[in-house]
Amino acid sequence: MSPERETESLAGVRFVRLPNANAVGEQAALMVANQLANKPNSTLVFPTGKTPLPLYQALRHMPELDWHSSRLFQLDEYVKPKMAGPLPYETFAEFMDRELWDYIAGHKFYIQHYFQQPADYEQLVLQGGGPDLVILGIGGNGHVAFNEPGSSPDSPTRVIELAEQTMVSNFGGAIKPGYPTQAMTLGLKAILSAREILLLATGESKKAVVKAAFSPENPPSSDCPASWLKRHPNVTIMTDFDV
Repeated sequence: MSPERETESLAGVRFVRLPNANAVGEQAALMVANQLANKPNSTLVFPTGKTPLPLYQALRHMPELDWHSSRLFQLDEYVKPKMAGPLPYETFAEFMDRELWDYIAGHKFYIQHYFQQPADYEQLVLQGGGPDLVILGIGGNGHVAFNEPGSSPDSPTRVIELAEQTMVSNFGGAIKPGYPTQAMTLGLKAILSAREILLLATGESKKAVVKAAFSPENPPSSDCPASWLKRHPNVTIMTDFDV
């Protein structure tokens, strides 16, 4: 893997530029491994989507990691629409099981069990003073988790209406019958309580939104929820493009 290139452009934000998406995943896996080595009972929050796939592949190939005492949480989950028959999409729980959780130990918490009690899920995440490491992606409209535009930095864990841009992006085109229009998301308040945040962004399509969110010239704004991360003292942003 080529050496990483780091730049410091904001007080608490460290940018790490790597040569490709696989290198981003490998470097992110080392961060997770270091966290578990330093604190075996870490609270870790994981995202879904294409971006973290190399991370999960790398973690699956680290059999030396001891997950037994860790507490593992989902970042978000679709709220199932009221319909009969099989779902036309994959839940995030199914994704996490397939990509990582079926391969490792640890205490695993699924958002789908808390759709009626979002505050209870948040309280579980916050036990022990907040999560040790929250891993994020970033949406084309600047959302992190499913904190869509309009989300404030003190937004709680909640069920939220998905933005049309998000639904079109996630479901491969036009909005289709049977696909979810709501999701439950860890709120920005809980995310910002983390001791460390790692944001992964790969592919040229994410370059513009990362620049918009983290440019020093742009103040944090609810129009781009990811920009609130600039208020956090310990954020690493790993990309395969220059910011």
